[in-house]
Amino acid sequence: MQAIRATEDFAELKTAGALGLACGTGGLIGGYLDARLQPRLPERALRLLLGALAALYTAQTLN
Repeated sequence: MQAIRATEDFAELKTAGALGLACGTGGLIGGYLDARLQPRLPERALRLLLGALAALYTAQTLN
């Protein structure tokens, strides 16, 4: 019984680790792109881009 429980715990940990890695990678990519785009784009364009991404995320989450 203990071996089954240990296997289930490992599977949950593996899933959480993959999710953490994906979120961390996305954060790094987003930070890099922001640092590269910020000096080149006017503030209004950056605000519109961020608003559009937030709207897309919201729409995807609600569906």
